[in-house]
Amino acid sequence: MSIGQLKWIALVCMSLDHIGEFIPQAPVWLRYIGRLALPLFFYCSAWGFYYTHDRKKYLTHMYAFSVLMGAGNLFLSYFMNRGRGNELLNNIFTTIFLGCFIVYIWESAGNWKKRTMYFVLFALYQFIVELLCVILTEPWLSAELYYACGTVFGICKLTEGGILFVLYFVCVYFLKERKIPLSLFTATFSGCILLLVTRDWPYYRGPLLYLLPFTWNQCLMVTVIPFYFLYNGTRGTYRKTFFYVFYPLHIWILFVIGYFIQNKAL
Repeated sequence: MSIGQLKWIALVCMSLDHIGEFIPQAPVWLRYIGRLALPLFFYCSAWGFYYTHDRKKYLTHMYAFSVLMGAGNLFLSYFMNRGRGNELLNNIFTTIFLGCFIVYIWESAGNWKKRTMYFVLFALYQFIVELLCVILTEPWLSAELYYACGTVFGICKLTEGGILFVLYFVCVYFLKERKIPLSLFTATFSGCILLLVTRDWPYYRGPLLYLLPFTWNQCLMVTVIPFYFLYNGTRGTYRKTFFYVFYPLHIWILFVIGYFIQNKAL
């Protein structure tokens, strides 16, 4: 299968997943099917970043769509008034952007001395902007504003999937040509998620929530493994812009539909 075909499969699974997430009373098995979407999009994006002729342009586009989606999420979260705890925070653009950015600085550095220096600066930047986001959003105590600031500043902790998914993307990128090690890594990662989130951690709803923002069904991302072996190394035919536009648009539409269904039921 080509990258184009894999992306279409991921898009269908993603759409089913978001129907299950946003539409009240939707069957729970839609979320199970949807666990395939993110790792499959990560795999396709890793190859896309590898093959792109202009990495800076790729990163710029990913960041721009990330910020635009963050702004749309913030608008809907405030003005649809869905209620505290139901903020719209989906934005995988930020996760992929930061994953690609880490790959970019790793490969651009060329030697371990520069890599160490760059990553120390990156870690310092993450700490400073996280503190800045807390200061900026504290007066409003707003989760959606907090995450919107995280999108603008590129904070790994505030991405969809958190720091672990940013690192997962980086690992997928470097293992993408080695299908068996990539499969073993994915299976291990999925198993660790299942083990960690089903344990009775006393602080899970505190600091650990940012590191493990998952439910047990996230382990079903292991279903991506057969698609590693189905990939035939070709790009296929697809319009990249369509996927960039479809992702935020379908989430916003489903969020609004779910809002009206929920309020009608009330």
